Amino acid sequence: MGNLKIGIPQALLYYEYFPLWKNFLEGLGAEVIISGPTTKEMLDLGVKSAISEICFPVKVFYGHVMSLKDRVDYLFIPRMVCVEKGAYFCPKFLGLPDMVKSSLFSLPPLIEPTIDIRKPTTNYKNPFLAVGKLITNNSKKIYQSF
Repeated sequence: MGNLKIGIPQALLYYEYFPLWKNFLEGLGAEVIISGPTTKEMLDLGVKSAISEICFPVKVFYGHVMSLKDRVDYLFIPRMVCVEKGAYFCPKFLGLPDMVKSSLFSLPPLIEPTIDIRKPTTNYKNPFLAVGKLITNNSKKIYQSF
């Protein structure tokens, strides 16, 4: 079997954390595919796919997801809860994996680890371990990539 292709939408804070995700996923042997810079076509897809009440940045994100969906085996959309003490993300951003699953159809499976630094270190590692097990059974490789 060839390398799994995992898509990362290049929008919102996912792009900010891209080096972390890319290095981790590639270290496991996956091929990382990004959606690329926002285009008019992506924007149109996102606006067309989203309900009107969703904010513009999330509509742009939807367009990035739609541009990736037919090119990858999985979409990587982590649930970012807390990455800095005392700081939390917008509720729509927290619910992004659920919103994508419930409103966009014919998508590949989502990889949606919950990232929350408020949890003890062992619990913080668990999402990475779970993602790693989707890609390889080699525990050593997972820990080395993490």
